[in-house]
Amino acid sequence: MLRYHANSLARPHPTNPTQPTVVNPHTGNVISEVLYAAWDKTMAPVFGISNASEMRNELVMQAGAQGYVVDEVNFSRGNITSFNGQQQLDREGITNAPISQVQMNGSPINAQDMQGVMDRTTGGKAQVYQSTHQNDWVSTGIGNNPQTGGQPSSFIDAHTGYGPNTPDKESNAVWGPGIKSQSLPAWVQP
Repeated sequence: MLRYHANSLARPHPTNPTQPTVVNPHTGNVISEVLYAAWDKTMAPVFGISNASEMRNELVMQAGAQGYVVDEVNFSRGNITSFNGQQQLDREGITNAPISQVQMNGSPINAQDMQGVMDRTTGGKAQVYQSTHQNDWVSTGIGNNPQTGGQPSSFIDAHTGYGPNTPDKESNAVWGPGIKSQSLPAWVQP
């Protein structure tokens, strides 16, 4: 299985260090990140998908050609990259994309919309999970995703506190003691 972490920090896979992992890092600047995400979310349907979405699609299809199945983990803008790419596969009539699951964290894309496009492009084989902190307005407001948990927190702490690599102190403050930032993903029913 190939894990594709869109918009994450480079870290070894937590349970299988030999498992291939691909990382698509953030821009490194808050203003650039917001502008990139806004452009990708609103303009891709008009002007076409980004290079990142195209490369993601190439990776997915090459993985399938080599017998891999993709397990995708996305955070924030990475969900836009994935969704735009998957919509392009849908427009191309692909019905057998080799994706087993998509984990959406802090997503500005609606998880139900992602499940719909995944159903069409994987022959109903991919499962979508989403996690949304109660104070993450990127996921609740822009993505219109339901909350899955979290402690009262600032927006910045809530939006940046996803994933097992979050330091314990931050994780405990954002998700609750001992939860280790496991953002309690919820399965999105088709």
